[in-house]
Amino acid sequence: MSTQQSIKALFTATFYALPLLAGICLFTPAAVAQTGDAAAGKKATAFACRNCHDVSGNEKAQNPPGGAPSFFEVAQNPKTTEPSLHKFLTLPHGKMDNVVLSGREIDDLTAYILSLRRK
Repeated sequence: MSTQQSIKALFTATFYALPLLAGICLFTPAAVAQTGDAAAGKKATAFACRNCHDVSGNEKAQNPPGGAPSFFEVAQNPKTTEPSLHKFLTLPHGKMDNVVLSGREIDDLTAYILSLRRK
């Protein structure tokens, strides 16, 4: 086999193998499963969320003045999903222009909010 044929064979194998490997990595249980810690997310609410939202998870709790929905209300919205919360929490919203959350904090807050969903 010539060098040119070897390079072509390597290129062809790589061309077909990379998408397959990427697909396997994207759809493993670790990539699909929720990664946050709900207990840590509940603790993080004291830092970033409590001034505008009721974060207790209590269905009948009153929100602080300002009209932001409670985390319980957010969790009950059928459009609230792990990806939608991740996207929302990476962007400034309302009066939280200066709050910057780490990826881990976003994972944890997402897990906490989703844990409030009625079963």
